[in-house]
Amino acid sequence: MATRGLTFPPSPHAVYTLWSATPIAQPEDGKTVLPGFGRPMNYTPQEGDRDYIRKRFPSALSQVDMDCWRTVMPMTTLRELSMLHLMNSITDEPEWYTKINNPEMVQKWRDEALASGQDITQSMLD
Repeated sequence: MATRGLTFPPSPHAVYTLWSATPIAQPEDGKTVLPGFGRPMNYTPQEGDRDYIRKRFPSALSQVDMDCWRTVMPMTTLRELSMLHLMNSITDEPEWYTKINNPEMVQKWRDEALASGQDITQSMLD
């Protein structure tokens, strides 16, 4: 991937794991420290830190990873998003898992989806 002359800082992220050979949640004074408990909420071990294991996978929750193009969301079409919205609205209804077996309820949902003004067609519902 071309960087167009940009230089990216090294990733500040590292794996934070409980399976290391050395204790990771206790500094020399023996007090427990964790992100949000004695450490900043966005704490990640750096190379050279006692609890550093290795670089972690890029994360869409990390602004640094997004700024450096280490994470990119795949393109999703408007129709896919419309279908996801429809499925979400149906599964938010109480007892949708039993209503889905009722043909009258399914027809009501189909009619509502077609009348919603969203980009939902009959062929998408079939």
